[in-house]
Amino acid sequence: MKIALLFVALICVSQVFGSNTAFDALAQASGLLNRFDHCKVLQTLAASPEKVAITLHWSNKGATFDFGLAAQTDGWIGFGVSNSSTAPGTRMFQNDITIGSLKTNALNANPIVEDYFVGKTQQVCIKANKEGICRDIDIGGADQLTNKNMSFFTDAAANPGVAVLTYTRPTAASDAFDFAVKNGVQQYIFAYSALSGATTIDYHGSTNRDAVLIDLFSTSVACPVAANGKECNGVGTCSKGCCICPTDSGADCSVAASGGNEQVNKDLNTYQFKQELDSKLTLHWNFDTVAQTVEIGLVCQCTGWIAFGPSPQGQMIGTDAVIAWVAADGTVVINDFLIKDRAANAIFLDTQLGGTNDILGSFVEVANGVTTVIFKRFLVTSDVNDSPYSLDGNTGISWAYQPTTTGPANPPYNIEQHLPDTKKPININFSNGAGGGLGALDQQKLAHGVLMGVIWAIAIPITSFIARYLKSQLGHAWFEIHRIVNGIAMLIQLAAFILAVIFVQGLHFNNAHKIIGLIVFILGTVQPVLGVIADRLFDPNRESAPIFPDKIHWVIGWLSLLLGLVNIPLGAFYFPSPQAGLIATAAISAIVGGFLIIFAIQNLITKWPHADH
Repeated sequence: MKIALLFVALICVSQVFGSNTAFDALAQASGLLNRFDHCKVLQTLAASPEKVAITLHWSNKGATFDFGLAAQTDGWIGFGVSNSSTAPGTRMFQNDITIGSLKTNALNANPIVEDYFVGKTQQVCIKANKEGICRDIDIGGADQLTNKNMSFFTDAAANPGVAVLTYTRPTAASDAFDFAVKNGVQQYIFAYSALSGATTIDYHGSTNRDAVLIDLFSTSVACPVAANGKECNGVGTCSKGCCICPTDSGADCSVAASGGNEQVNKDLNTYQFKQELDSKLTLHWNFDTVAQTVEIGLVCQCTGWIAFGPSPQGQMIGTDAVIAWVAADGTVVINDFLIKDRAANAIFLDTQLGGTNDILGSFVEVANGVTTVIFKRFLVTSDVNDSPYSLDGNTGISWAYQPTTTGPANPPYNIEQHLPDTKKPININFSNGAGGGLGALDQQKLAHGVLMGVIWAIAIPITSFIARYLKSQLGHAWFEIHRIVNGIAMLIQLAAFILAVIFVQGLHFNNAHKIIGLIVFILGTVQPVLGVIADRLFDPNRESAPIFPDKIHWVIGWLSLLLGLVNIPLGAFYFPSPQAGLIATAAISAIVGGFLIIFAIQNLITKWPHADH
């Protein structure tokens, strides 16, 4: 039995990591990793997603946890407990990390493993401020790690080689700079890279790091199930949760390179449901309540890539997307991705994130300028990177396509961004075909547009005209109307602005509508303040209105109104339906313009006076 386990561990190190390391070195590595109860692939190589980059091994000892990590690096490995579920750009900070490095430094002539607290981005620790990557012992904490070891296995044929970090830590937090390992699903972070300086932990880059959700207390050994429904893709051996593949040059067996081999129904005319997503993209789907699967068919009058999938937040970021294309050389690419950000290098294969390709079967074809993509998957998968297709109510969906530009034949799969009008989040009820309703993101956009339209196309113009032309007719009532309506409008404007800040993805204030909107928001916030000052400083005996605050208040009022009216049609292009937005804008503009013309003509005919205040 021991011989068999040793052989399995040898294969794990040599084949999973694609190394040709000498037998003696493998024996040492297998001895370090074989003692752990559980194993999980954390990430595959960015350039070769079918090969493993780093694995996690662990054993729950009750009061303590034993950890082991094996990574393709000749520098350092870091792993630790995250104190939150923050975004990729911020989650590494303020966290409890164990770092093992292979090179010597002034503190220890041997490879070191120590307890760190990551404060801020600086590589070198600033002890006084507890900033940078600091050892707990340097900032008032303690190193509670035991059984620490860092080893390296390689030969001339292996580059960079395999580093193995092992250590034991307490389950509970030991000091203010530690976080407890909790019972249940918890976020953990990891990173690895080279080590060039004696005391400097080099930056890991944008790919050699990530966060994963794991239940380290689970007693089950969950072996990955590939897209064909077979454990370890039917070609490898599952050892403690990791697939070991002795036959395919180091591939993680949970990766299904073909995107699944189940047959899919290519006759889209037989699909039960159909919906036009836009003028060029049509969606077809079937579902099977017995098998708990959904079959998606997409037909696009385009030749570029197509993306489609559940979007928990109603926006592109966070979408569990199947993305497919036919490369220039004819290679068909379809895979299971998670979109983490807007950048091309932030679209990750699930397998790169420690998950699985959950496409059960697929078909992709480009013919006569039309791209057809069909895929099949389970409604709900066990992959933490996936989101479910619900048959109980609406599922938020994000779709997008590139009309003409395809993707590469081989990884990394960096694809060109879609056009502004070739993407959209929507809601679809997959159980009855109802859909087309606005997704959460578009609902927020619509609410923002309606609120700003009410303010700048109705409320503010009316109060401005009253202040300009009806003071004598209304008496003091004009001021109360002006003050109350504008005060309410300012609060509504604040709510609409907050909505915009929430739903805008990526850069803020990077186009005309956003920039003008910011200017209008600032002017609209300052304007009531100037109005209050003008009221407090008003002198009924003055001969003319002063520049400050009265004339500045007047100028800002009309300037903000003009910009607000101009910005409404600009914003209409960001509505869920730009055509409907433009129609609504034209109607509002006609009403406001007519209102202005009527008052101007009436003023010329009747010579209604208007006072300074």
